[in-house]
Amino acid sequence: MISSSLHCRHRVVTRCSSSELTGELRTPPRSSPPVLSHLILVSRERLPKCNDEALDPLQEMTLDYKQAVIQHYMQIDEQGKMKLVLTYWALWFARYQLVYEGSPLSLHKSVAFIQSHYAELVALNNSPNSQLVVHRGVWSPPEANIIKINFDAHFNYAINKSISGIIARNSLGHIMAACAYPHISVADPFIAEAKACEMVVSFPIDLGFRRIQVEGDSLSIIKKLNSTIADKSVLSPIVNDINSMRDFFELVTFAHVGRLGNEAAHELARVAVQFDLPRFWFGTVPAVVEQAVQ
Repeated sequence: MISSSLHCRHRVVTRCSSSELTGELRTPPRSSPPVLSHLILVSRERLPKCNDEALDPLQEMTLDYKQAVIQHYMQIDEQGKMKLVLTYWALWFARYQLVYEGSPLSLHKSVAFIQSHYAELVALNNSPNSQLVVHRGVWSPPEANIIKINFDAHFNYAINKSISGIIARNSLGHIMAACAYPHISVADPFIAEAKACEMVVSFPIDLGFRRIQVEGDSLSIIKKLNSTIADKSVLSPIVNDINSMRDFFELVTFAHVGRLGNEAAHELARVAVQFDLPRFWFGTVPAVVEQAVQ
C-alpha cells in the first residue's frame, strides 16, 4: 500500500456512498473560497469541452455545492463515477501544485492523468484471464528452498520521488536480504508501486535466488503480472521488463497480500525516505523495522 498524503484506490472510486461523500466534502472556512467550487471553475476554463456527461463538470453549480456534487454523482453510472472522481482528483492535485509549489496548470498533464488512470481501472475490472492469488492475514513463510520477497513503496507527491522497500525471507522466516531503493521523476503512486515490483524481481537475480515468491499489496501490478493479456497501460514498459526477467528463475510467482502481511516492507519503505542513495542489508534490517518483521 502506498504511503502518501493522497491515496486513491479502486475501492474509493467505485464504492463511495452518499454519506461518505458528505463526510469528505467539508465546507471550507468563510475566509477562503470553497475549494470544490474553485476546482469546478478551473475545470471549465482549463479542460476541453466534452460530450461525456460524467466528465463535464457540473452543469448548474448552486451555492449548495456539496449537494450538487452528491446529486450528480448518484445519477451517473459506475464508469461515470470513476471518471468524475478521477477528474476531481486530478484537479485537486493540479491546484495543490499551483498554490503550494508554484507549478502552472497543465491541461495536457491533467487530461493524461485522468485518461491513464481510468484506462487502468477499466483494464483491472475487465481482465477475465487474470488468475490472481490472494494471501490474507499476517505474513506466512514460504515452502522450503523458496525465498519470499515482499515489496512496498512510499511516494512523495511534492518532489515526485518514491522509495521501494524490499525484504526477502526464507522458509524459517529469517531475513536473507533487504533493500531500500529511491526513484526520481515518478509520476504517481501506480508507477511507484510498479517500480518497486520491478526492483523486487531484479534484486534476487544478483543474489542468486532462483526460486522466489513475490508478494505486495498493490492489486494493480499483481493482476497485470498474472494476466495472459498484453498490457497496454502506462505501466506496460515496467510490466514488460518484469516479465522479461522471469527466465532468470526456476520458479517465480506473484501474489497479492493484505496490509498486515506486507507490514515489514511497508515500514521499510516509510523509514527509508531519509536515504538519498540505495541501501542494502543482509541478514538484518534497520532497528525500527525489526518489530514489523517479527
